[in-house]
Amino acid sequence: MRVTRVKWTPAMVERLAERARQGWTGQQIGDELGVSRSAAIARLSRLRAAGDPRVPPARANPVQPGRRPDLDPPVTLADQVAEDISRGASSFASIARVRGVSTREVKAAWSTIVERLGWQVS
Repeated sequence: MRVTRVKWTPAMVERLAERARQGWTGQQIGDELGVSRSAAIARLSRLRAAGDPRVPPARANPVQPGRRPDLDPPVTLADQVAEDISRGASSFASIARVRGVSTREVKAAWSTIVERLGWQVS
């Protein structure tokens, strides 16, 4: 594999920093500048490490457009099992096959659902 080094001009670095401040992804920046996603991210990392004030700090967990993390909690296996059951899943084994987990994990998720609902199991 042949590695081609990017020759970063001052204008490219300025556009890179501007796009990063606007919240563009590494892929979008790379496409705009005609470089790879990795090259754009690596250059941003080097600029941050050097303390360049034009570059915003890295986001630990970027938020996808249209997603509100405060309203979209992670989906648990119990949530998925409840969804499967509401759609008419015929058995724990069929849910386990579809979800790629063991039947034991599906049964544990079912126990969580029962507990959430406050049902008494006899």
